[in-house]
Amino acid sequence: MNRVFGFTDPFLAIEHFQINLKQYALVISDLRMPVMNGYEFIKKIKELKSQVKVFFMTAFEIDDIQIRRVLPSIKIDEFIKKPISADSFTATVKKHIKNDTENELYKDIIGKLDIPAGLKDLLVSHNLTVEKLQTMKCSDIADILGIDQDAARLIVASVRK
Repeated sequence: MNRVFGFTDPFLAIEHFQINLKQYALVISDLRMPVMNGYEFIKKIKELKSQVKVFFMTAFEIDDIQIRRVLPSIKIDEFIKKPISADSFTATVKKHIKNDTENELYKDIIGKLDIPAGLKDLLVSHNLTVEKLQTMKCSDIADILGIDQDAARLIVASVRK
C-alpha cells in the first residue's frame, strides 16, 4: 500500500524520512521553500536513501544548468511545472511508482534463482525475465549477457527447475 506524507517544514520532512526510509519510494519537493531550498533538501534526502525517486516542482522556469551545477551527481526523475492538472500529476506519479513495484517483484523472482549473485545482477540489469529466459537458447543468453556457455547453462537449469 502506498502512503503519502506531507510536510511544510523541510527539517521535519527529513527527520520523518530518516525514521521511515523503507516507506518512501518517491519524494516530491518544491524548488523554492522557506528555511531550506529544494536543492539542499533533495541532497539530504539522497544522502539518506540514494535510490529514492525524486521530483522537483516549481511555478518558475526550471534552470537545468543550475540544477546540474548544484546537484551534479543526483538524478532528478521528473521536473513538474506548476500549475499541473490532477490527472497529469497522478499519471506522472503512477509511471514511477508502478515501475518501482514491478522492479521489486522482478528482483524478488530473480533473487530466488539458484545462481551466483553476479549472474542475478546481470539478469536484472538486462531486464531478462524468467519467462523470457525460458524461451531462450544458452548461446543467446551467453551473447546478451557477455558470459560463457557454462554460466548460461547454469541460468537455464535454474530457470527450468
